[in-house]
Amino acid sequence: MKNYKKYFITAGKEPFIPRKWREKPYMNKLCTVFSIILALCCPVYCFLMIEYLHFGSELRLLSFLSRGTIPLFGLLVCFFVYSLLLLLLKKIWYANLASVLLSMIIGLVNRFKFSSTGDYFYPWDIRQAGNLGELTRFTSFSLTLAAVIVMVGGICLVIVSVLPNTELPFTFQVRFAAFIIIAVCVFSSVSTPKKAEKVINSFGIYFEDTALQTSNYEANGFTGAFTINLLSANVSEPQGYGREEIENILTGFEEKEASEDFASPDIILILSESYWDPRLIKGSEYSENPFENFDAITEREGVISGRLFQTGFGGGTVRPEFEIITGLTTDSLPAGSVPWRYIEENTESYITTLRDIGYETYAVHPYFSRFYDRTRAYPLIGIDNLYFAEELEAIEAVTPEYKSVRSYVSDDSFVEYLEYFLENERSDAPRFIFGISMENHQAYLDKYEDLDMEVSCAGLSDESLNILANFANGVRNADIALGKLVEYIENRERPTVLVYFGDHLPSLGANYAAYLESGTIADIYNRTKEEYEFMQSTPFLVYSNYGFSGESRQLHEGKDNNITSYNLMNAIFELIGAPKTKLCSFLSDYAGAIPYYNSRLGITPSEDELYFVLAHRMLTYDRINVGEKYSLR
Repeated sequence: MKNYKKYFITAGKEPFIPRKWREKPYMNKLCTVFSIILALCCPVYCFLMIEYLHFGSELRLLSFLSRGTIPLFGLLVCFFVYSLLLLLLKKIWYANLASVLLSMIIGLVNRFKFSSTGDYFYPWDIRQAGNLGELTRFTSFSLTLAAVIVMVGGICLVIVSVLPNTELPFTFQVRFAAFIIIAVCVFSSVSTPKKAEKVINSFGIYFEDTALQTSNYEANGFTGAFTINLLSANVSEPQGYGREEIENILTGFEEKEASEDFASPDIILILSESYWDPRLIKGSEYSENPFENFDAITEREGVISGRLFQTGFGGGTVRPEFEIITGLTTDSLPAGSVPWRYIEENTESYITTLRDIGYETYAVHPYFSRFYDRTRAYPLIGIDNLYFAEELEAIEAVTPEYKSVRSYVSDDSFVEYLEYFLENERSDAPRFIFGISMENHQAYLDKYEDLDMEVSCAGLSDESLNILANFANGVRNADIALGKLVEYIENRERPTVLVYFGDHLPSLGANYAAYLESGTIADIYNRTKEEYEFMQSTPFLVYSNYGFSGESRQLHEGKDNNITSYNLMNAIFELIGAPKTKLCSFLSDYAGAIPYYNSRLGITPSEDELYFVLAHRMLTYDRINVGEKYSLR
């Protein structure tokens, strides 16, 4: 045993290379040079590994690497992180191990999220790490052999760097001082928006890229896009922001009381998870109509329906949710962030307006309460009664049904819960119920053990067809539940209004698979204005069992309506004669100037339209936690 100890020395004490070789002068120099080369190669390899996992193919990676100074920016970011790790950890192989593992984890998380939602990994997603266990239930994804080989190569690099076991010849005090100096110098160079903008512009990268994250991550790679998102994570103060500017924006807009014929109807606002018409996938055919009830209801006299434009795709329910309820815009917030985290005090919303005139307000969602910071934020925007999965399970009058292998409460049971809250009235007060369904949430692959509706589509791979079929069957279940809910409302004596909408399109496979394979979308990175609108719009309908007492500037009877998420409830208030705030009046004029708009629609506003776009963003800034709340005084 003694003979072998000199060849297997504990890491951190001696080199792994046999001592009799290491003691030779030339070998010492060779090990030092070898270690320096590995230290220089490691951040380069980590950069290439992250970007390969991000782009998913050699051709797309090579195309990115040919974009001049843009990839150089991402590479320098990797060198900066590596240098800090090396100063902290001292040993080169420790720093290599930490860098490779960190890069691998980030690359896999980004690939996982994109496969799940069609969206990328953002800095603020880190705050959702506590929900990772539940999030992994939403999707599954596989890695290519090439991606596995790339990651194995990173591990091999670490193993090789263990052999010389080289470390920095400095004390901890010296290394820590160098760590602080480097960190301070880098952070001071980007400490203000102007400084940061100057730095990234020198590499051909711009903060404007963050307006559309698809093109941001495509043009700047993961490392560059993630970094500029990090640099712009704080909500920047709009140019000219102040009390006077806010007052100028709202000049001429007055609060309005409810009309004389306002019936104080119960209002049911339903966000139906991924509710979207699968028949829009080119070449798809169905053994029955998955939108049968929606189609029939929208043919009725007095029903309003059309396209709702919003900022989600494949996921991010919370963003259209925020806009629907508050009338504010997520365009002024970091892309992919959770907007409820910017609400830290009581904030005016469509719901507070109803609560102030005597409405009882409810939120009903048959899933965990910890998602998206809802339990903290909902009371601040006027919702007094919160019923998530934990509270709903205690209601003995409803026995929840689970139709899929994902164990999501069915839409049929969801409607039973809504009926329960409408029937079990605590008082004669009118009710506002905001409901978020869950059954049709991804992941769709093999979601249902038995499919009631057959689906076919030429051009789709077996996996994509499986996903489309399971999604379409989920939509069919949601549509059946919609028909049940409308029938219930129709038979109520109390005036009731139903507002029903989908929050976003489904991703339908990794990398927009079903859309591309079917030819529904030709190129996800070079879309036309029409294709942007297609991908950012979902169906909605408005149904009333008593007719509408007012008129809306934005909505009319029929199926050809187009409206944005932040203006939907404003238009409903006009139809029923509810009170209007100054923000409501502003939004009505906004819709008069540009009927629908958000930054993901590929629309270039005119000068007059741009005024409303910027004013809306300024009002949003004013009302969230970074603003002074001038518009609320």
